Amino acid sequence: MTLVEQSASLTVNNTSSNSTGQFTEDENQTLMLLRTNKEKLLIEIQQIKKEITEVTSRINELQSEVDRHTEPKVLDAIELFNQGLFTDCFERLVNVQILTDADSPVEKANFLASNVTLINLEKFHKYLYKPGNQDVMREFLCSVPIEGLTLLDSVRKCFTSLMFNEAESDVITRIYKFISQSYFRQNPEEAEKVFGTEDACEFAAGAIVFINTSINNSKVKEKMTEEDFANYGQCREVKEMTPNERGIPRDYLISVYRELKRNPLQLTSNYNINKSVLKQGNLYKEGGQYRTWKKRFFVLHSDFLYYYVHADDEKPKGIIVLANLEVRPTSDSSRKFCFELVSRESRDKLPQVIKATKATDGGTHVKGKHSRYIMSASSDEERDEWIMAIKDTLKVDMVYALLQWREQNKLNQQQQAATASF
Repeated sequence: MTLVEQSASLTVNNTSSNSTGQFTEDENQTLMLLRTNKEKLLIEIQQIKKEITEVTSRINELQSEVDRHTEPKVLDAIELFNQGLFTDCFERLVNVQILTDADSPVEKANFLASNVTLINLEKFHKYLYKPGNQDVMREFLCSVPIEGLTLLDSVRKCFTSLMFNEAESDVITRIYKFISQSYFRQNPEEAEKVFGTEDACEFAAGAIVFINTSINNSKVKEKMTEEDFANYGQCREVKEMTPNERGIPRDYLISVYRELKRNPLQLTSNYNINKSVLKQGNLYKEGGQYRTWKKRFFVLHSDFLYYYVHADDEKPKGIIVLANLEVRPTSDSSRKFCFELVSRESRDKLPQVIKATKATDGGTHVKGKHSRYIMSASSDEERDEWIMAIKDTLKVDMVYALLQWREQNKLNQQQQAATASF
């Protein structure tokens, strides 16, 4: 019984326990009104319960429908991209109405940013570094959130987002240029105060990478000093880039130099770009073919669950797409504290294969074949923490789902009324 029901029942029951002879006529009328309101309230409560049940059911149907139609189309397009069929990839996305314009740099950049962890790194760089796709690279870098960051941290984040490893000098020059444009877009006041122009900001981005190499690369014998770097921003060429030939402030460049000595810029690829880590830690995972248990390092993001052979590995051993999955406790005769991931579509049907990829011995990723992933934690508490963390990523937009359900329900009622009128 709900709190509202208990309250109504208690009010009426307490009132009923007194003889009606103890009340005046007005009080007896109030008593009758309370009883009537209780009956109406209970009817409304039952109606709300029914609506909640229907809404929940409709939410599950909507989510399943979206996942069933969208995810395979995205994965098919990614497979085309990973084969180097870039034009076919974006045309496919337009045909299935995921993109509206196959030539839009913004849409292409957003697609790459959203799915970068499933995209072949070599093909990713081959596409973005091509001169004809520099507009896509610009939009990709401008989509990296750097608001409120220093230029140094912006350079750090943008190179990480590109999963940068190495590139030709003209590509690196374009990267500096686009970082500068993005910095002026997202931090206009700070950019204007420190640099004044995008040209000066572009120069500073390049200088950051240059001085980082000078300070931290053991192969560089003659290292630039802090004083030399501070003077760099006051040379004639830099002054000509800035308003009133003011140059770049010495204090700013000194702070950059000291920060790079303390925390060097790592220009290496990083698989987990632009993804906030929701939870990470070691779990044992049951194998699919031989059912053996192996220790893996798991990293949970909002859309994917990654697992690595070792915590410091650069690339994941496998990636599990969390869309349309359920997570729940389970038991196993050989391990304690287990939980499993299964497809929601497997409830009343044959087991459905979970969307996932796994690295082969050669390093390439192939589609997974699991219909069930079982992991084992070290305790009940740790298992429950993983289950709750994963469940939080599987939540649906309740407002959107409710509006969709009401719209469909309204349409159904109109159709029924039209049918009844004939």
